[in-house]
Amino acid sequence: MTHATGSRAAVKAKKPHKDFPLFPHRSNRWCKKIKGEFHYFGKVSDDTRGERALALWLEQKDDLLAGRKPSKDDAGKLTVRELVNKFLDEKERLRATGEITGRTFSEYHATCQRVIAEFGRLTPVSSLRAEDFSKLRASLATTRGPVALGNEITRVKMVFTFGVANGLIPAAPLYGQSFAKPKRKVLDKAEAERGAKDFTAAEIRSLLKASKGDIPLHAMILLGINCGYGQTDISALPMAAVDLDGGWATFPRPKTGVPRRAKLWEETVQAVREYLAQRPRPADPADADALFLNVRGRRFVRAIEGDDPSKWARTDIIGAQFNRLLRERGMEGGRGFYALRHSHQLAAESSMDMPAVMHVMGHRDSSISARYRGTIPDVRLELVSQAVHAWLFAEGGAK
Repeated sequence: MTHATGSRAAVKAKKPHKDFPLFPHRSNRWCKKIKGEFHYFGKVSDDTRGERALALWLEQKDDLLAGRKPSKDDAGKLTVRELVNKFLDEKERLRATGEITGRTFSEYHATCQRVIAEFGRLTPVSSLRAEDFSKLRASLATTRGPVALGNEITRVKMVFTFGVANGLIPAAPLYGQSFAKPKRKVLDKAEAERGAKDFTAAEIRSLLKASKGDIPLHAMILLGINCGYGQTDISALPMAAVDLDGGWATFPRPKTGVPRRAKLWEETVQAVREYLAQRPRPADPADADALFLNVRGRRFVRAIEGDDPSKWARTDIIGAQFNRLLRERGMEGGRGFYALRHSHQLAAESSMDMPAVMHVMGHRDSSISARYRGTIPDVRLELVSQAVHAWLFAEGGAK
């Protein structure tokens, strides 16, 4: 009799509005069907407008959609949302002091959003299990290659390592064996499938010949192969770092701050001088010392941040112009301006002086020998420059 009465009450009940996420089940309970299973959120007759049912649904939603059983004793436990917010607060302080870039902060923020979306914002960190991380990895792998997947896994683990280091959680979750970066053989296979990451000497000579009508780009290509510079390096290069009379470029890597110094070729010095003769006025006083400025007087590579620090964008005119040149020469294939840096490294190794090559490239030498070595004499750096020059202009190649 009671069952029949409950059924009639449920039949008469309606959703408060068409977008209400729950429906009145015939058992006189607010209900939601998830992955073929019914979940209930209290009696309809006791909560005709579904207000308490909706609150309970929102509280348990993340767990239920993730296939977890909602915990009943989570009061006072650190949630995933609380952990990532504390992590991002710390990274925001580092961004404000210039210790990390806007791009790096944006990557952290995106990772944290994915962690919340997968695990649920109200999920206690202590309840996370290996299967949760296995599902996260599987989800990430559908949209990322091996390298990007490995980087994302590293950032996810950084969040929980931060929690341990700051006393927020007693230990990192048990990630399980599957939540690991792709193995070396997977990375090697992906790299082989992607093709070459460098240019041949003939290809670079062709690009130099084709770019002679574009004075800034011509000079930047020469700096790229002469010094192993990428687009960001060249855009950030201050005028004071380039000694055209002496023929040297002394400029720490913006990415790491590691010192580096390179001997400039005569061709490079001449190209830079030709550019300086037509260098635009800086549009921003902050860019007054930048060696290269575009036609609008701004840096060629710029980070653009809006009011929301998590939104980061990058404009790269050097890369765009270089890629257009590649298309015009029929040299597409996954390579960009940064491939000049790869080419420099390969050619420089023929000097047989790896410590000098590392210094020119701005690679940190963590060996015991480096602690005793100190600085690299200029004569050794010149030999590296000569090795790359000989490789590039071998076989009577035009300069």
